Amino acid sequence: MVDSKIGQGGDGGTETLMFCRFGTSRGGIAAPAPKGPAHMSRKRIIAILALTTWAGSANAFTGKCVLQVDGKTYLNGPCPITLEKGGDFTVGADGTKSAKFFATVLIDKEAGTADGWWNGTEGGGHAHDKLGTLTRQGACWVNERAKVRATR
Repeated sequence: MVDSKIGQGGDGGTETLMFCRFGTSRGGIAAPAPKGPAHMSRKRIIAILALTTWAGSANAFTGKCVLQVDGKTYLNGPCPITLEKGGDFTVGADGTKSAKFFATVLIDKEAGTADGWWNGTEGGGHAHDKLGTLTRQGACWVNERAKVRATR
């Protein structure tokens, strides 16, 4: 079990992340159907570009990452992580260095879900491929297609 501190909880304290599993006892990940408009707002797209190209006021560090998409593992181990105020994060890039693959998770605290994006092409410079709506399971953000995890 991973027990690593990262991010801020709703009460302003530090949140503790724990190990997560990919899958359920029924063999798949149970995730609610996406709600709301199918397109991203301009503000969200700008946030994705900002997270993947500039660490600015973010907390950037090397941590342990997992990025799995469509059953294939692209990241599993040490990698650069960018943690933004409010909980949004990027695995595989921190504004100064990046892995061959990276993903950005933009959290919607009101809905309790997140939008996931990744570069999709080895060495691609922008997280333009949608992973879909993700739900949190322990330290992971997951859906039927993808799993993203960032821990210290």
